[in-house]
Amino acid sequence: MLGQLRLAWWRERLAEPPEQRPQGEPLLALLGRTGAALSPLVDGWEALLGEAPLPQASIAAFAEGRAQALAGLGGILGLVGEEPAILRVGRDWALADLALRLSHPGERDHAVALIGEGAPLRLPREMRPLTVLHGLALRDLRRGDAAGGIRGALAAVRLGIFGR
Repeated sequence: MLGQLRLAWWRERLAEPPEQRPQGEPLLALLGRTGAALSPLVDGWEALLGEAPLPQASIAAFAEGRAQALAGLGGILGLVGEEPAILRVGRDWALADLALRLSHPGERDHAVALIGEGAPLRLPREMRPLTVLHGLALRDLRRGDAAGGIRGALAAVRLGIFGR
């Protein structure tokens, strides 16, 4: 219940024009006009508030919320025509990232099953941070853990520079 109240507060704040938002909340101030583009993120997190084990539809709704928020940011950055690629990469990143953190094996299997297949997509330079997050999450998922160290750092650098 507390989680739903907090998410409802964020949903209302993100829907408000920046000048009407409460003062003293540093994150809201940093979001500025991008806040409305992030509102699907709140819906996605809300999908995870159900009873365990979460159904595949809730896991898919979480990933879709993250992907929609990233596509909204792409729109703010002026990346016209890139929405399908941003949505696919954002959705797959969200699912891989979530799968690494789920303790229930059925939920993890649901998340992994939803990860799209196909050729990797190249995103515009403005979305390179998403490319890095996506690549590292898929790498960690294949390895079975969130690997850090020098290999993880080198993988992040490679993805950041070359986008693959």
